[in-house]
Amino acid sequence: MPRERFKTLTEQMFYILLCLHQERRGVEILLPCSYAQYERVKLETEGFGGVIAEADYGADIALTVLLPEERWEDYLAHMLDITAGTVEGMVCGERFQDVPWRAPREKEE
Repeated sequence: MPRERFKTLTEQMFYILLCLHQERRGVEILLPCSYAQYERVKLETEGFGGVIAEADYGADIALTVLLPEERWEDYLAHMLDITAGTVEGMVCGERFQDVPWRAPREKEE
């Protein structure tokens, strides 16, 4: 009896999926923002190739953002610029994390 398509993971499929992931060294940044700024911060984070690891909701939102180590300084400067200095991040450390690889978004002109 033939297997149903995509119901089981073959060895070839496993290795293809494994190649789509890579372990990257990232910089962990604590970034407090208001609820009104959250969507913009989320889009900008993805645009720099980062991911939001955690979000703590309270009076404001305290985001823990993981960014590729080569882009974190530009990201912090950009966040200060687009929020007129109201969102300032703080580097908390580094983390090795297996994350899906995706190229940073290109800005549309």
